[in-house]
Amino acid sequence: MRATQPSGSSTPNFTPEFQQILESIQNNTATEIDLRPENLGVAGAQALANALRFNTTLTKLDLPHNNIGPVGAKFLAEVLTENKTLAHLNLFNNNAGFDGATELAKALRVNTTLKKLNLGYNEIGPNGATELAEALRVNQNLTNLDLWGNRIGPDGTIALAGVLKDNKALTGT
Repeated sequence: MRATQPSGSSTPNFTPEFQQILESIQNNTATEIDLRPENLGVAGAQALANALRFNTTLTKLDLPHNNIGPVGAKFLAEVLTENKTLAHLNLFNNNAGFDGATELAKALRVNTTLKKLNLGYNEIGPNGATELAEALRVNQNLTNLDLWGNRIGPDGTIALAGVLKDNKALTGT
């Protein structure tokens, strides 16, 4: 399902399997999708985000190890501000970094349906953890946030611990 780029082209060439998955999202026939690891990259994340814009059925999207980076995380974050059904998003080990965490934090400030977010091993660092903590002061719907392996350090830990006093919805790791 990998996205490849034909030589001399800037348009990704998705496999037929990935095209079918995109169609199932657009046609509102998919409820859960697992794309681990498919190395979808930024182009795959953008295609998924576009498909999710008007989707009303997908509740779970697993995208671990897909190398979407901060730009791919931004595409998905943008759609989280509009999508009203996605409850579980797994972005484990996608190199989202601080910029990706910041974009996802912006989305969490307005999203009311996401319950579980896995950002483990995304190198978000202490500043990314602080951005997420600030978003969780507003978002009272997320119940599970996984930040394992992000080197959030003392500052990120303190920011997250501080929000746990006020955010009673967040119960998971």
